[in-house]
Amino acid sequence: MAEKINWKFILNTIKSEKCILLLGPELPVATNKSSITDAMCDFLSVDDNENISSYYEKDGFFLFPNGMAKTFVYYEIKDFYSQKFEEKIYEKIAQIPFHLIISLNPDLLLSEAMKKLNIPHEFEFYKKKQKPKEVNSPSMNAPLVYNMFGSIEEEESLILTHDDLFDFLLTTLGSHSLPAKLQKALREADNFIFLGFNFERWYMQLLIRLLNPPEEKYTFIRYALNTQIDSYVKSFYIEQFRIKFIESESTDFIDTLFRMCKNNNILRKATDMPVSRRAKIEQFIENDDLPNALAGLKDYFMDTDDEDMIMMQTSRYNRLKRKLNKGVIDANHVEVEINKIKDVLIQLAKQLEDKS
Repeated sequence: MAEKINWKFILNTIKSEKCILLLGPELPVATNKSSITDAMCDFLSVDDNENISSYYEKDGFFLFPNGMAKTFVYYEIKDFYSQKFEEKIYEKIAQIPFHLIISLNPDLLLSEAMKKLNIPHEFEFYKKKQKPKEVNSPSMNAPLVYNMFGSIEEEESLILTHDDLFDFLLTTLGSHSLPAKLQKALREADNFIFLGFNFERWYMQLLIRLLNPPEEKYTFIRYALNTQIDSYVKSFYIEQFRIKFIESESTDFIDTLFRMCKNNNILRKATDMPVSRRAKIEQFIENDDLPNALAGLKDYFMDTDDEDMIMMQTSRYNRLKRKLNKGVIDANHVEVEINKIKDVLIQLAKQLEDKS
């Protein structure tokens, strides 16, 4: 029997910054309610794609014949995520005042929705085999969007194969665990909402334990929506992880929660007012979106010396990316050099007039 939704509890935990939203690959992204995973597989033509040896539908991972084929498919996936998707669900999630949203998808859809609505936020993602970048403490006024399985903007961060998943688990359970402030937010949460997850995938148990180490007493609630699941597996998750399975479509749940937040006057305020030029650039830099930061600075500066500086930093950035893609430079060294470029861009951004 499905559990009923305790809406009052959900609203209270959202307002007290104790409710975490988790987004999975079964989240619908189109008006026909097809999931991200299904839409991507259709786009890639996985059964006929010469660069894909196998696609393990049960786990959601690929097998590639070689590294070059994997890179080819990465760019196809990048093309997939550059398409126009149904934005309403992401715009509604953006306005519901969750302080922390964790996604297992590599897309930037939620962060882009927040940018569109001029909602200040921090976006970061985990890079397997690397020490994670520290994040700010998430809050309702400055929410954190965190991609656990990497970003579509960085091929090496993605979890596309079983080997990638093993590397991720070894890293997160070993020397490079999740950022400290993210872990703190997870420990302090009283409510977790899972949207778009397949709990029959074997690694879900590991991910849940990663997010919530076992305690003697469960002081939190977990909701999982619209999950088609074997009765035995369902009983296991109910008994072992205290998950409450809800018979509701993800979109219906978000619509109802959005309406309740609106009625309680706690929605984040979306505005069409333009943000300042400086704020735009600083947001790009904060989100590691250096191409847009460089392009924005080039548009704003007319001074020849500053234009030359921006061209130099653009060239420097492009050289680093080429070397990284060719595998002739260490990723840690690239991160150091990228941070140097960001320091220069921050100083240039400070010269912008802080006005719309």
